[in-house]
Amino acid sequence: MTRSRRNPARSGAAGVLVLVVSVLLPLTLAARWADDTVADTDGYVAVADEVVADPAVQAALADQLTTQVVGQVPATGVATVDTGVRGIVEGAVQQAVASDTFASVWSQANRTAHSTVLALLQGETSRVTLDDSGQVVLELGAVADAVTARIVESGLVSADAIPTFDTSVPLFQSSALDDARTGYEALTLVATWAPWVALAVLVLALALAYSRGLVLLWVGVLSAVGTGLLMAALGLLSERATLAVTSPSVSPALVGSITDVFTESAQHALRTGLVVSGALVVVGVVVLLVEKTLRSHRA
Repeated sequence: MTRSRRNPARSGAAGVLVLVVSVLLPLTLAARWADDTVADTDGYVAVADEVVADPAVQAALADQLTTQVVGQVPATGVATVDTGVRGIVEGAVQQAVASDTFASVWSQANRTAHSTVLALLQGETSRVTLDDSGQVVLELGAVADAVTARIVESGLVSADAIPTFDTSVPLFQSSALDDARTGYEALTLVATWAPWVALAVLVLALALAYSRGLVLLWVGVLSAVGTGLLMAALGLLSERATLAVTSPSVSPALVGSITDVFTESAQHALRTGLVVSGALVVVGVVVLLVEKTLRSHRA
């Protein structure tokens, strides 16, 4: 029985489509995660809650708040008193940040801040509230209350001399978010349409290919490679990207700690892609075996 000649153009087109869908699969997962986190307040707050539960974040946040508050305490001119006040502030801040009450304050502050970020990204500046420097901030007044109470209790500084502490943590410069608006719009577009485009391209590749098993196998292998590379790139570039939009007032240690948690969340989503890729490889092998069996029966 003569074997039908295969059209190289058809095989080449199928190969190109396999490459396209292999790139689209990891990008779709990353875009969906980013859209669920950046564009959805509940999704963002859920990750923010994971952030504040991380000991490294708590330590970096306590250091930043301690430095802010100590800078606002009036100096007494007595070294032992000033050192004692700093110790009290540091202890009060650390205790406040580790408390269950702070977790709820952090969650609500992030919810409010995210609404502001989203409005800036969507160009709805009329409903945006910023600080005097044009920054999006986290309002953490509960920390100020705790510090004030501890200082008054110590008696080292007169209650009348204690100022109203500013314990807000700047997050983003509004100008940086304005610059990121185009990227946000592209992200929304990719997150909405990429899954459907990937599915359509995969169906077309299966229709053109002489072996559907090979298509599924190669899509699985190549998308797994693409997902792995994207996960590695996230680890290398995420902190640099975060520093580009966060306020310069935020300590690098705090930015790094927060970025680590968000990066882990993104990589967890991408690990789903590795599972999907593995499933495609298994299905591809099964289909290849079925195709081989069918060909042997026809011979």
